[in-house]
Amino acid sequence: MIKFAIIILHFGDPKITNKCLESLAKINKNKLKVDIYVLDNQGTINRHSNSNNISILPFIKNYGFAAGNNFVINKIKNNNYDYYLFLNNDTVVYSDLLIQLTKVIESGEKIGICGPVIEHQVKNKTLYDYGGLINWQKTQPKHINKEMYESSINYLERDFVSGCCMLIKTQLFHQSNGFNEKYFMYLEDVDLCVRVAKLDYKIVNVPKARIFHLGSKSASENFKIKQSLINSLRFIIAHTPAKYKLSSFIFNMFFYPSLWLRWKLKKAFSVLKTS
Repeated sequence: MIKFAIIILHFGDPKITNKCLESLAKINKNKLKVDIYVLDNQGTINRHSNSNNISILPFIKNYGFAAGNNFVINKIKNNNYDYYLFLNNDTVVYSDLLIQLTKVIESGEKIGICGPVIEHQVKNKTLYDYGGLINWQKTQPKHINKEMYESSINYLERDFVSGCCMLIKTQLFHQSNGFNEKYFMYLEDVDLCVRVAKLDYKIVNVPKARIFHLGSKSASENFKIKQSLINSLRFIIAHTPAKYKLSSFIFNMFFYPSLWLRWKLKKAFSVLKTS
């Protein structure tokens, strides 16, 4: 029997996390053993009375996505799991998620990390995220979003899949030393995928597997832009090929400050309109 540990970091509205847990209670577990670990730094999540496989782990401070997930793994690393599934708390999973992901990652084609199609909404428009590719000339990771859901392909090779829902072989996660905790927020999932790919493993998107991402608002725009710039520069130093480092530094040093300026101007105009 294949053993899975699903790791969820809880923050924000407990109703959102509970909705995620309710969807996980309905997943198909045929020949799978599944344990769920919720890292709760707010003390607002209670284990469902009918779900003995859910463990709530208290965490005093929010140290970010990477450190939070690593904290859970360090607690459970001796439990002999075959796979870790990292899952955002603001998601709802379809019942066959694990079955579809398992079929692909167990195919023997040296697949190290896989992720599902992520259904989400942008400005009331439904889009489907099929993983991402990196433009190394700018060192700009780009998600591949489509307006139609297509599940006929077995898997699609990608440069990265979203940490919103990411399945990785346990041994490979430890071999890669887990998430890089220098990335407080953003690019920690891309960084892990790139490091795993350097170990000669495939990173793939599995179209037959699907989740819905609600998309919570967890940080201010100012904080998001600042973190994105810092982590982009860190990522360039660590991974960008030498011939693209200069062009990538120049692009990112202009791109994120321009985003910040546009945000500030938009905020200022909105204040003027309401005054």
